[in-house]
Amino acid sequence: PAAAAALARLFWFRGYRRVAVFAVAWTVFEWLRGHVLTGFPWNLIGQSFTASDALMQAGAMVGAYGLSFIALLVIASPATFDSRIHAARRGPGIELLAAPAIALAGLALIWLGGAARISAADLAAPASSGTSIRIVHPNTPFADNWNDSDRVLAIIGQLLRMSRDPTPDRPGGIDGNTIVVWPENAVPVLLAREPYVLSAIGRVLPEGAKLIVGSNRGEADAEGPANRLRVFYNSLYVVDSAGAIAATYDKHHLVPFGEYVPLRHILGRLGLRQLVQFQGSFETGPGPVTLELPGTPPVSPLICYEVIFPGGIVAPGTRPQWLVNITNDAWFGGSIGPHQHLSQARLRAVEQGLPLVRSANSGISAMIDPYGRLVKSLPLDTQGVIDATLPAALQPTLYARLGDIFLALLLIATAFAAAFGREPLKR
Repeated sequence: PAAAAALARLFWFRGYRRVAVFAVAWTVFEWLRGHVLTGFPWNLIGQSFTASDALMQAGAMVGAYGLSFIALLVIASPATFDSRIHAARRGPGIELLAAPAIALAGLALIWLGGAARISAADLAAPASSGTSIRIVHPNTPFADNWNDSDRVLAIIGQLLRMSRDPTPDRPGGIDGNTIVVWPENAVPVLLAREPYVLSAIGRVLPEGAKLIVGSNRGEADAEGPANRLRVFYNSLYVVDSAGAIAATYDKHHLVPFGEYVPLRHILGRLGLRQLVQFQGSFETGPGPVTLELPGTPPVSPLICYEVIFPGGIVAPGTRPQWLVNITNDAWFGGSIGPHQHLSQARLRAVEQGLPLVRSANSGISAMIDPYGRLVKSLPLDTQGVIDATLPAALQPTLYARLGDIFLALLLIATAFAAAFGREPLKR
């Protein structure tokens, strides 16, 4: 905010143009915050639009950064009061409330457009992919010890029972058309190196069913012995009914100072360490991927806070039919963090026009439709499962096709419109 205000002050115009300059400056700096040094776009101001299902639909056109731009135009519109009062003292001028009134009218039009989009979807026949999803919400205590073998077995046993057992929505249990989703780091072992766990998973899954599960993955140092693991990934596995790993995805957006230390060769000498401690280091994966598996709609996996990155969640040229986000938000405790994380996931669904399945260890787990609405959800600090049918994907949205290009053109046009006119205010 301070950087945006400083930049806007350099080009401080009278009237509505000062609002435009400030909104452009803020949006540019939010975009930089989301990209520089891997980025951290947590809680962009446009995220406030998720408080309204109708307002949120504008994200399908302009994305989260575009929503921030719109929000700033509305929020900053009262800044025109000072110059208009000054002009009124000198003679006739534009009405005092013109800019705020126009801003609110524009916001109302956005709401009406979003409401119409949702109403049209509700009037149409409900679209379904035909795929059944079971989201497992285990609520495993954050402090559970990976070194306690009895506790590890208890955690795995609980996950297997929750995956298999009948529920009121699925009295017959899961079938071969079901995808079961466990949260990030659900199993406190290196899954790929534990064949007995994979075998147990295979016995629980009916033929054709699959499990999506989060687990750390270890690799040996190229110059060390094969059993000495020095390189680790925060990974997502797809396990089939034979107990075999059918696909792997490695997280590529690591949490700064949580999973890695930026410039660690320099900062490490100063005593800075990552919060997740073990022998070795987390490495980044290659980037967004679309996993294509037999009998399953193609999916784009997202681990933890990867879901907060607008436009960075789908591999170019390989559009998936749904998004899956596995996370462990237990470390947030009872704070607002899990709610903020969920709202950002909802906006990704709107931007891409894709349903999103979210499995969170302690909550909030949810099935989210392509309009960002919660189809089903489980709150914080509960244990249970969600059985739901995966909604069908929409056609690619404008944002899915163009990303932030449309927003960039809008910002450039706004900046030019503000620049040409009367001279800047003399100070």
